[in-house]
Amino acid sequence: MRGPYDEKGHSRGRPFDLRPVPDATLQDLDLHFFQTTYLPAAVSREALSENERALEDQLLSCRLLSPDRSTPTVAGVLVLGLDPQAWRPGAYIQFARFAGPEMADPIVDQKRLDGTLYQQARLVEDLLAVHIALPVRMEAHRVRREEAPEYPVLALRELIFKAMIHRTYENTFAPIRVSWFSDRVEILSPGGLFGQVTPDNFSPTHVLVTVRRRPA
Repeated sequence: MRGPYDEKGHSRGRPFDLRPVPDATLQDLDLHFFQTTYLPAAVSREALSENERALEDQLLSCRLLSPDRSTPTVAGVLVLGLDPQAWRPGAYIQFARFAGPEMADPIVDQKRLDGTLYQQARLVEDLLAVHIALPVRMEAHRVRREEAPEYPVLALRELIFKAMIHRTYENTFAPIRVSWFSDRVEILSPGGLFGQVTPDNFSPTHVLVTVRRRPA
């Protein structure tokens, strides 16, 4: 999500994911999920047992609610929204698998993954389980059967999850696009190079201290 600077490093005030979503209310959030799943994962058991704060205060402390205590933030809608795409239309993943190495080749499968970030993550895991082939590799002179996945599942899942977290959600209706070809997988995430990063200094061997798109 966009941090306190735009892609050229200019200050934009409050980070985009902490800005209020006009017209959204607490009724647009899945508060049951927040209390039963999100909080136990985000806050220690000891802290929860001692926590007697109101629900609004808990949401506010997690930056999912604006200081007015009634309007969800962009982060709140993306994480807890009953219909996140109603507020951020581009906040989904468009998946397509092609029979060959080009987009002009026949489409084998295509899906749109909607919902909250958590729901999309679950759908990604289900999708990878279906599409990653597990050919069997037999070793000569040995009775040993070894499954060799077409792609490393954990690495591919992590790449898609990173795209979900670090994409820009501001001023765009573009989704994340996962295009699976016969010889490669391409993941396109909305948002350009950030802060001081440019095509010239973007290199695995070049260390550049820059602003973060998403604050800690």
